[in-house]
Amino acid sequence: MSAGAITIVKDRYGGVTCSPAGYTDETYDAFEADLKRCLADWMAAGIRGVWFKLPVSASTTRMLGGLLRAGFAVHHATAEYFMLTRWLPAEEPNMLPPFAFTYVGVGGLVLNDDDELLVVRERYSMDDVQRWSLPGGLANRGERLHAAVQREVFEETGVRCAFQGAVYMRHLPQYLHGCCDLYVVCAARPLSLAITADEAEVAAARWLPVRDFLRDGAVYRPFRDAVWQHLLAAHRGLPSWGVRPDSMQLGARRIEFDVYAAAGAADGSLAAADESLAAGTTTAAAVAPPRRATGDSSDCLRASAAGTDLPPVSECPAPAGGAGAAAMPPAPRAPEAGGGAAAELAPTPEACADAGCTTGMTLQLLDEVLAARAARRLAGAAAHSDAR
Repeated sequence: MSAGAITIVKDRYGGVTCSPAGYTDETYDAFEADLKRCLADWMAAGIRGVWFKLPVSASTTRMLGGLLRAGFAVHHATAEYFMLTRWLPAEEPNMLPPFAFTYVGVGGLVLNDDDELLVVRERYSMDDVQRWSLPGGLANRGERLHAAVQREVFEETGVRCAFQGAVYMRHLPQYLHGCCDLYVVCAARPLSLAITADEAEVAAARWLPVRDFLRDGAVYRPFRDAVWQHLLAAHRGLPSWGVRPDSMQLGARRIEFDVYAAAGAADGSLAAADESLAAGTTTAAAVAPPRRATGDSSDCLRASAAGTDLPPVSECPAPAGGAGAAAMPPAPRAPEAGGGAAAELAPTPEACADAGCTTGMTLQLLDEVLAARAARRLAGAAAHSDAR
């Protein structure tokens, strides 16, 4: 009966990927002998890189030590396996790629029809200051960005939303465990308005007037910058980066991916991208935007998958304290620099870092942008009423 074997698969780079099969602690000596023989054969054949996938189990602990003594290094590990590597050509630099070194996070920029921003108060912050922030978090392994935004917003606030576009990206070269952090803020429209905060993740959640958020010096400046740039871009008619599914053929393999771009993201592309997502994921096309029905505010919020003709959101009576604002304190306001309506809040990014202001924003321009948004809503409501 065989003591075990090392399975070997060659790759297109002149290397091999291998793993053990059938060895136990009692047959470790056979594994060590097979490994030495394989290494000699690989060197003679000009093999350059060796990837060794070792399952995590009590019966493979001696093999892990043996691989390390044989010159292998741990590349990465999961709950299921260790991946070890060894570069064989002594005269060549090691060309094996390192393990992934970037976290990907998402933030949801969700504005309702009253220019209120969906915000959460952090339960855990880097400086122990509880501040308003955008709902969001890390994308899961294999998860698409637009799906991650919708999931994170719902998990933290109970609000369902539909991805509209990526609006802001922040890259942090040094984050946790020596890794980078790529954070993408994405605009999304609410499909519901009632808030149910996840107390395990956030201390509170509410709809906050966007003006208060932008003028709150305690809020992380990148988040204020993201919200302001989104408002300003929409005011100037500039598109956000929508998502479009794409694919390409590489030999016998078909690669599927998502493209985020300002141009060419036609209506319905998000629904196509979501077709391959797990069942139950909320999509922009699958659920119509929320409408408010007249009457009691407790039951006026309804998402209509069939596109039922209901009055605009602005016609719904808001509950006391505003939608989702139950028992929430008002947000602090930053003092107006210079005291004038046109006072400059952000002359330069450097000054902003010191003053806690929003980059590139003046009070005059903020008022202009919000007034224009309100005028567009009124015009839309009038057109809706005339159509009825």
